Amino acid sequence: MRKLALFLALAMLVTLTACAKTSLEDEVLSGAATTAVKSTTAAPETTASSASQESGDEDAGFSFSPSDGLTEAGFFEGVDALSYVTLPEYVGIPLPADVHTPTDDAIQAEIDKLMENFQTNEHITDPSRKIADGDTVNVDFVGSIDGVEFEGGSTGGAGTDITVGTTMMIDDFVEQLVGHAPGDTFDIEVTFPEDYGKEELNGRDAVFAITINYIAGDPVIPELTDGFVAENLAAYYGWTTVDELREGLKTSLADSNITSYLQNYLSENAEVTEVPQSMVDYQINTMLDYYNSYASIYGMTLDEFIVQAAGAESRDALIEENREGLEYYARFYLILQAVAEDAGIAADDAAVSEYFAENMAGTSVDDYIADYGEPYIRFVVLSERIVSYLRDNAVRQ
Repeated sequence: MRKLALFLALAMLVTLTACAKTSLEDEVLSGAATTAVKSTTAAPETTASSASQESGDEDAGFSFSPSDGLTEAGFFEGVDALSYVTLPEYVGIPLPADVHTPTDDAIQAEIDKLMENFQTNEHITDPSRKIADGDTVNVDFVGSIDGVEFEGGSTGGAGTDITVGTTMMIDDFVEQLVGHAPGDTFDIEVTFPEDYGKEELNGRDAVFAITINYIAGDPVIPELTDGFVAENLAAYYGWTTVDELREGLKTSLADSNITSYLQNYLSENAEVTEVPQSMVDYQINTMLDYYNSYASIYGMTLDEFIVQAAGAESRDALIEENREGLEYYARFYLILQAVAEDAGIAADDAAVSEYFAENMAGTSVDDYIADYGEPYIRFVVLSERIVSYLRDNAVRQ
């Protein structure tokens, strides 16, 4: 399924991210959400993941579409927002200089974060360096049962990273790496759990032929030069020099700061008498839908995934842990809809076409509608138009 991001990255992950996105094709995965998923990549777990992807089934006990509860125009169904909200003056919101003009230090921090994405680690290949607890090692392996390789049990020569003490694999697979060194080739013997999930593997003894490629050493961040920018960032961002990168990040940071400021301004100054329960339920369901999609990838039910990967005792417990944020964004979207109602902002066909032309060149609106439903597409575009309206009418001081 195509990944769809909201302009403010609020609807799909509500409490899980505050990272602003500007395109429907951007990934809405915050670091918190990503790291909440325990590492299950490697020999035995790869097989389980493959099996779940083949089935493609999500939890039969949970079903939700992002368009559920939305009208064809992208508004919340049955909600007259202005009957709940008294809006502040939202035309001409004053923007302090420190909001729309990022400091050099703030820009440099953004550059540092960007460059961390290109960080690699020194490859330690010294055969005298033994693997210890906490090391991240790159290995290749081929798994077999009774001398016959089984599907999903090999890296195919591509190598995979395993962190001793963190990566979760069957039996004592990871522990058997300790004490070996780069260049070593050896066998690891393990036993699959009886309830592993694949009939041909349940309870079976397996042998993995291991090759230690290297141990990951200290991080190495490449030097930021015009050549680096042109090679690595031009295709996606259009930057070809360090100066262009700096100006691009300055603009992006200012946009993000302004968006956050406007969100806080509306939240703090609007008077809300009540938030319809249907809007809170929508936020709850979008959060559960996010977890459910990942549960299907890992071959789990939603409730199993919540317990094992999200660290909550139950579905209800997860909701309660996040209730403050869920209710905050339900309230915020009620305020946004009130602005749209009051200002006459709509996501009509022309607005949708314009959005895709500006942000999604070369993609089909119909494909996204098939994945998410037309109401949600209009909801995304409507949210973007509301924020753009507030930004365009704000006054920089």
